[in-house]
Amino acid sequence: MSVFKKFCTGLFVSLLSLTAQAAQPTAPAEPTQPGGEPEVQTPDQVPSETQVDVSDTREVIQVLYVSNAKEIQIADLVYERNPDEGLQRYADELARDHAWMNRMIETLANVKSISLEEGQFEESAQLVGSMMDQEAQNLAQKPQEEFRSAFLEAMIMGHQKTLELYSQIEAGNSDDALKATIAISRQLVEKHLAEAQRLQAEVEQPQQPSPEQPIE
Repeated sequence: MSVFKKFCTGLFVSLLSLTAQAAQPTAPAEPTQPGGEPEVQTPDQVPSETQVDVSDTREVIQVLYVSNAKEIQIADLVYERNPDEGLQRYADELARDHAWMNRMIETLANVKSISLEEGQFEESAQLVGSMMDQEAQNLAQKPQEEFRSAFLEAMIMGHQKTLELYSQIEAGNSDDALKATIAISRQLVEKHLAEAQRLQAEVEQPQQPSPEQPIE
């Protein structure tokens, strides 16, 4: 483990010890119709983009956990589809860092008695998982010559959205341990984004023609 990760782990554990006695969160009540029956959303009522209640610590933790797990699965596509050593190193970094981020999430969820079992996920976490599964499927179907660029584009867009979500959580959630997790994870996600942008720029940069040899 790197010095950075050792330091962050120590900070994270210290903050967890301060919040271990916090009250357990309760699941939000389902909206009801006038007769008292749960309100069922019709397809046209379901939002087209996943909406996360950033003030709900349970929901946020589950969304982050699912997102990290699916990111690892998407990174695994690189080993199946692309022989590029640079991209493989990037995939290694993604899998390693997101697994470490999820270990923090698992520790936090355990302290707060929040289930990370798939059958217990909030609707937003389920939607995130479904969307990322679809993204993985789309990437897997890309022709070999298109895969690298499509993969990096997906990583850039995905990590930008993750950073936006982190900012929303930091502004809208009062849980100090969760915010500490976000602060640590942000540095890794920013690193992933910068590396994806660098790798993509290498692809887009036109190759300079070699100078012609003078005719003797």
